[in-house]
Amino acid sequence: MGLSRRAFIKVAGTTVVCTCVGALGTSGCSSSTTSSTPSAPEGSYRVQDGLLHLTLSEADTMLRVGGAVKLTVADLNGSERKLIIVHPGEGDYRAFADACTHNGKELNYLHAEGMLACCGRSSRFDLAGEVIQGPAQDTLPNYPVWQEGKELLVDI
Repeated sequence: MGLSRRAFIKVAGTTVVCTCVGALGTSGCSSSTTSSTPSAPEGSYRVQDGLLHLTLSEADTMLRVGGAVKLTVADLNGSERKLIIVHPGEGDYRAFADACTHNGKELNYLHAEGMLACCGRSSRFDLAGEVIQGPAQDTLPNYPVWQEGKELLVDI
């Protein structure tokens, strides 16, 4: 016995609505508003004279291309700064403010896509900090990064 026209429309309509709601719920960082990028281990970094020193062997996720860490430090003025440091390519490290310029939510580093993604909405930023998908409109603040020996230095 087949479905009546009315039953078919009801089932099809419910399927479409559920699919749309599910798609909306998976944007950004799924339903989470926090990042899955790991925090730098305690003791793996220090701030001295306005420079963040991150010991690579202590923050071992930074040793491999595609790695990233988050951390919170005090700058020269004593203000708290949240950073996300990424390793997109061999010898290439980048540091950004860990806050979406639209809503201040944390960011995730998506190495395979070569971007940073907001956990709150669907804003996306390239690895220069430029907006590639809104609602954010402003560029992410970024910080100079270089490697000296076994440490990364970030000018905060």
